[in-house]
Amino acid sequence: MNYELVGSVFLMSVVSGAVPFVNAEIIVGAAVVASPDDAYAFVAATSVGQMIAKTALYVLARWLPDRLPVRAKKHLDKASEKVEKVRAGGWGLVFVSSLTGLPPFYVVSLAAGVVKMRLVGMLLPGLAGRLIRFWALAEAAAAAGGAVGS
Repeated sequence: MNYELVGSVFLMSVVSGAVPFVNAEIIVGAAVVASPDDAYAFVAATSVGQMIAKTALYVLARWLPDRLPVRAKKHLDKASEKVEKVRAGGWGLVFVSSLTGLPPFYVVSLAAGVVKMRLVGMLLPGLAGRLIRFWALAEAAAAAGGAVGS
């Protein structure tokens, strides 16, 4: 196993979970093409790295509103009415978002914190969706890598 590459994929996945324009799909796809035998390790590393970042966003969004100035809190309360759909959608919305990216999982993670969704309700379906998403991507990258190398 290429531990350095798996570690790099993990670290970049944490970054990609927190910085929306860093693309985890490209990271895991490139890693699988470079080292197809480590595909499952890349899927696990990417999924866990993403969920660490999304959990940090969730915690920040849950913790921050109580510490905002009154005026900022009023704006957040107004926005919270719109993200209340996250609470109504619950685990299903988190799963679909983490699997498909629609609505953006970044936004859903923040919204889950704002509406004070239970952490387990964000973590379990989020991790499941990410694992399936990156597994499918790894399979596609491995197939494409084999086709290119032929």
